[in-house]
Amino acid sequence: MSRNPYYIKMISSKEWKRLRLMKLRNNPLCEQCKSNGVVVPATEVHHIIPVESVVGESQMYALMFQYNNLMSLCHACHSDIHRRMFSHSKEAVKVNQRRVTESFIDKYLK
Repeated sequence: MSRNPYYIKMISSKEWKRLRLMKLRNNPLCEQCKSNGVVVPATEVHHIIPVESVVGESQMYALMFQYNNLMSLCHACHSDIHRRMFSHSKEAVKVNQRRVTESFIDKYLK
C-alpha cells in the first residue's frame, strides 16, 4: 500500500468506499477475465491511471474519484496488473521513468 498521506486519506474515505461499491455493483465481473471470455466475480477495483502518477492532491483527487478511471477486477488480475506495472523489465522501467520525468516537469518546470 502507498505511503503517500493524500492517497491514504482518499482510499480510506467514505466517498471512495461508496464509489468502489458502485463500480462493483455496476460491473460485478472481472473486466480483464471477461475480455478473455472467462466469467469470474470481481472483488477489487483498480485505477487505470495510477492515482500517484500525478503531482498534487487536487490531481490525485481527480483520478481517485473519476469513475471512468476504474476497472472491476478479480484478485488474480489485479495482482498481475500491479506486478507488471512494477516489474523491472526494460519496457516497465522506460514507462516508469517517463512518468517520473513528466511528474518532475509538472512540479518544477511549469
